[in-house]
Amino acid sequence: MGPVPGSGDPPARPTAGPAPGPRADGVGGLGRTDRLGRLAADLAADLARFALTTSTGAAERVIAELRLVERLAIDDRTLRASMFRQGRRVRPLGLRNGIRATVYPMSQTARRLRGG
Repeated sequence: MGPVPGSGDPPARPTAGPAPGPRADGVGGLGRTDRLGRLAADLAADLARFALTTSTGAAERVIAELRLVERLAIDDRTLRASMFRQGRRVRPLGLRNGIRATVYPMSQTARRLRGG
């Protein structure tokens, strides 16, 4: 994202994260306080939101908000992405992608072991 031509504004930097505002108490299904418990509590209280913001360094502005209404009950493995299996024979190269090839599977294993 960049500035509007001729506006004199600095380039905007888009970011995404939890929407500002109230949150549920953080204790969700079965008294869980982990990530899934907080999501369950926010969904039950109709507070599950995701905001897309832009920042010019001095000011931050919410430009879109996504409201989550339910958790999709599917096998999480079907949503896993691998930069090495995305098709069209595109192969990631370089040091950063080499590190990702190790870190991503470790992260997925840790998430599965934590139950999240």
